[in-house]
Amino acid sequence: MYFSLCSLKPLLLLWVIVFFTLSAGAQIECSHLRRACFGETLRAAEAGSDEDIHYLHALWEIDPSVRAIRGEIRYGVTLLNASYDSLRLQLSPSLTVDSVKLNAELLPWNHAGRQLQIAINPQVFGSQFELSIFYHGEPGSSGFGSFVQSQTPEGFPIVWTLSQPDGAADWWPVKPGLSDKIDSSLYEIRIPPGNKAACNGKLLGVDTLADALVYRWKHSYPVAPYLIAVAVTAYDEIRSMVPLSEGEVELLNYCYPSKRGEWEWQQNEVRAMFQYFDSLFVPYPFSREKYGHAQFGWGGGMEHQTMSFMADLGPWLTSHELAHQWFGNLITCHSWTDIWLNEGFATWATGLFFERFNPLQFYFWKRNNILEIISKPNGSVMVDDTTLVSRIFDGRLSYYKGAMVLHMLRKRVGEEVFWMACRNYLNDPSLRFGFSTTDQFRAHMEAVYGASLEPFFEAWIELEGHPKVLVEWRNEEASVRFRLRQRPSAENGVVFPLSLKIRMKGDGLEKDTLVFFDSESVEFSHSVASVIDSIELDPESDMVADFELGRLSAEFSGHVLYPNPSSDEVVWYDVSFPLQPVSAKIYDLSGRELPVDVPVIFESGRLGFRVSGLSNGLYIMRLGMGGESVTLPLVRVGI
Repeated sequence: MYFSLCSLKPLLLLWVIVFFTLSAGAQIECSHLRRACFGETLRAAEAGSDEDIHYLHALWEIDPSVRAIRGEIRYGVTLLNASYDSLRLQLSPSLTVDSVKLNAELLPWNHAGRQLQIAINPQVFGSQFELSIFYHGEPGSSGFGSFVQSQTPEGFPIVWTLSQPDGAADWWPVKPGLSDKIDSSLYEIRIPPGNKAACNGKLLGVDTLADALVYRWKHSYPVAPYLIAVAVTAYDEIRSMVPLSEGEVELLNYCYPSKRGEWEWQQNEVRAMFQYFDSLFVPYPFSREKYGHAQFGWGGGMEHQTMSFMADLGPWLTSHELAHQWFGNLITCHSWTDIWLNEGFATWATGLFFERFNPLQFYFWKRNNILEIISKPNGSVMVDDTTLVSRIFDGRLSYYKGAMVLHMLRKRVGEEVFWMACRNYLNDPSLRFGFSTTDQFRAHMEAVYGASLEPFFEAWIELEGHPKVLVEWRNEEASVRFRLRQRPSAENGVVFPLSLKIRMKGDGLEKDTLVFFDSESVEFSHSVASVIDSIELDPESDMVADFELGRLSAEFSGHVLYPNPSSDEVVWYDVSFPLQPVSAKIYDLSGRELPVDVPVIFESGRLGFRVSGLSNGLYIMRLGMGGESVTLPLVRVGI
């Protein structure tokens, strides 16, 4: 799912205007992110399953000029619990149940609030039975609207649905939750002449009646109820075939008549995107049917399985919803807590599209995401309150941070490991056309990577915030000295694993070094051939962090020279980062400077002084660094 953006900081907005050509559905629209009025329903939606729904045959009568529905839902069901005596579905209280049948026999039922409870004879345990529910009425409205009646720009009436996260029950009786996908489904949609009905699956045909049309769509793949959708209006139709890795797939578009030219012009970009994702991930998982878009009246898009509902076909929106066919539809998050597995991947896929076809835009896509993520100090990728629609679909966390975590994970484990693990994940028979958790995704990454990624997942996905990183530097002889320190933006004490690229520039030189940084502080030197004038942190905008750049000053350790007393040719003094220039002078105990040359040796973390010209005795060494000085006693023995 993708939304339009209602708030950007002025600088961010300027970047969007200058560097991006965004559609109305390009980013997150905060006005749609509101508190769910059915929080307990969302909690129940993550419960386990006592029944298996094998198939769905839905018969819907919809007139786009009226906000109403009449329907019959036929379920093929097997009970999994011998002591389970009733089937518990959800249905809006604004809808009226007319009757319920089990294998053509009338059943008692109770419809209270959003709960529809149907008495089931335990004798049917273990065998499949057909349950039919007849209902009608004006659908409810929750989540993002779920069932909307309005008008197209041309003035044609339109009805469209959007059920995520739990709005399907507003317009048809459903089993709640993310635990059971319907194995196959048939949709028969009776509509007034002059309209078309967009839906999931493959169009079997259109029956012409005296006063109506009946669109028949067949979907032969498992589908989560929130991914089932219908849109009805006077659409124009654009059809083509797209060659993919495993044969041709139909690309079917239903658009408003006034948008036909624009949508036709965008088909080449959509085809290129489709072919790229098909080769990058795994072959398109619904290739026996189609992939399509249906235009609707919402400021964004929704990844309905095989038929995304779209505000437009701009690259931001189209890439996001197309990628959901793999990440969200083929494999669906097992809980709204793990929604980043859907939305983080789909958001990142937009970046992948730009990386392949528009690298400059890819940079600004990453930079835009990072600025939004670090605009607030708190927040976890994992959803901490699944009763709030606004928290589940938090653009900063579930979308942007989820996407950038995947980008950083790719940098951490490397291209080959990352993509092999992703393909293994998508091809896992225990997850494919089913549900997944963050731990199961992590297990696939670790299996290919060959080591634990728990610190990375804990810091970046489970815990809150982001790192605030101070990088200090200064020139040394033939090297640059760095000190990196990090602290979390949230008060959780977490150390974030970072792979930070540092770019050094000076005297025609540009040199990069990559630092793996998984502690609170790290110090190191990097050899360079000339004096460095400037430092650039994370030049490609690959890391989520709030950076601060500073210069190192001299830091006298307070330690003595060593070894001392000494007979060695060289004595040492620990110093983190010496200011230039460095000098050493020798004095006797009376304070008289001795005419002795003391060459200086530079090493990481210390300075060496060659004192082989001194005989046995007591001396004072005055060490100078960049205008500062320190006086140290020195004893020479055994010469």
